[in-house]
Amino acid sequence: LRRIIHIKRKVFQLMKKSIIITLFFILFFSFCIASSAPQTGRYRVVSPSIQEGDKYHLNVELARELIRAGKADEAIKLINQLMDVYGHSWELRTLLKEAYLSIKQYDKVEELITKDLAQEPKNWKLYCQLANVYLKTEREEEAKLNLDKAIQLAPDRKQTHREVASVYLRNGLTSEAMDTYKQARMKMDDPSVFSLELASIYEALFDYKQAIDEYF
Repeated sequence: LRRIIHIKRKVFQLMKKSIIITLFFILFFSFCIASSAPQTGRYRVVSPSIQEGDKYHLNVELARELIRAGKADEAIKLINQLMDVYGHSWELRTLLKEAYLSIKQYDKVEELITKDLAQEPKNWKLYCQLANVYLKTEREEEAKLNLDKAIQLAPDRKQTHREVASVYLRNGLTSEAMDTYKQARMKMDDPSVFSLELASIYEALFDYKQAIDEYF
């Protein structure tokens, strides 16, 4: 009886391994077919191989360094070369926008964001990016509409409210940033949320009493 149980256990283990191997090959070939299929209406994105991964990341970091060093034209050229090889990933598209922003080519940035929104109309981050461009080109009302849209798309995510407030702060609209945090508190029904963010703003405004109240 023990021998029969032992044989059955061995057979079961062999069957289990066979099923796992079969599923692996099915998933592998499905992935290959999906990767080779044409991507209509979407950006082409190619994941770098393990061997190419280091080279890709080094080039991405180089592009970032070029932007920081005030060499946006070189960065843009490098990013476009990377896009030709690896496709229009979110990372590369965002980096390209940063490069154009650094040299104040706001029309180029707006064009890129508009294309992205056509592909991803429910991506709240894109509305924040567009609002940032609008504020830099003195279109405050349009900016606020886009920031409101971002919050509407992801009202329960703290990151959304942080990014909206950050857009306001980067463009000198401190009171709007504070209102964003305070309104988020009411919506989330949590009086302690964003305490650190508000405290840091009060501290920058030399309102130490309010800052202490937020900290404690």
